Amino acid sequence: GLLLSVSTVFAQPPGPALKDPESMKTRMEARMKAMEQKLNLTEEQQKLLEANRIKHREQAEKFHESLKATREAMRAELEKPELNMDKINQLHSEEKDLMAKLAGYRLEGILEVRKILTPEQFVEFGKLIGERRHGRGMGMKQGPPDLPEGPPEE
Repeated sequence: GLLLSVSTVFAQPPGPALKDPESMKTRMEARMKAMEQKLNLTEEQQKLLEANRIKHREQAEKFHESLKATREAMRAELEKPELNMDKINQLHSEEKDLMAKLAGYRLEGILEVRKILTPEQFVEFGKLIGERRHGRGMGMKQGPPDLPEGPPEE
């Protein structure tokens, strides 16, 4: 399933600073603090969101590693002089399955965040995601699926 976490929402577009884990960590912490203030989160909400972010980041990294390995295997197959269509189709199927699982995982994350936040906070959270997304370049979209406008319905 798809689990969207705060880390996905605030992921940075690729760039030289991403190579420096300390710089990335500092920026992430600054964004988290700004979000906490804008959403007026309670201490309990902060703890729950942090736990959700950590859980999501670890699982998302596993998905991305698997996806990268599958894509590398596909590239290797396509570069061979003799194409093995069975292998290519198998790898393509694996890639589609991984992408569907990742999408499901992101959705689970959005639903977890929604459980943690009040309806008003979730609406503001959606706006913050939108602001963050519009600052990205073309093809760099890595955030969650579009969030609904207005308060969530029960």
